[in-house]
Amino acid sequence: MKFFVLTITFCVTASIFACHASGAGRGGGLVDSSNVDDSGSNSPDIRKDAPKGVSEAFYTCIDKAGQNLTIAGFCITKEKKAQDARLNKVYKELIAALKPNSKDSLIAAERAWLDSTNKDGTFEATIYSSEQVDDLEQSQNDMFRLCERANLLEKYLKLAKGN
Repeated sequence: MKFFVLTITFCVTASIFACHASGAGRGGGLVDSSNVDDSGSNSPDIRKDAPKGVSEAFYTCIDKAGQNLTIAGFCITKEKKAQDARLNKVYKELIAALKPNSKDSLIAAERAWLDSTNKDGTFEATIYSSEQVDDLEQSQNDMFRLCERANLLEKYLKLAKGN
């Protein structure tokens, strides 16, 4: 069943609420939310773009949010904090498992990743608008980057432990 939502924003990418504007230009209008099922579920669309490691609690939260962007923002913020904690935990485990020369390389790599992540955020700020849905897209991108980095460090940790 399709339904329409009156909104003042236009989705830029398909990962949060996969929608497109009816009519010309940015902003305003009816948004066809055909990817949202009768229960208001948004998670199937997000799952297809999400890296491994995003929690089920996040998807449940997003589904409960439906079209409420404020609640969706809360869901993303909560998952972002969880992914940051996950990243910090695996980083500490990896540092502890490495030999001294490898530790220096990891520290340099982590600094480069942080710099790249900050530059990605700065770049995204130039291409996304200041609409709420765009802010959510940027936050989701940040969360995905944290998750992807945690995944990579978990892979390195397995190698360092010889698993």
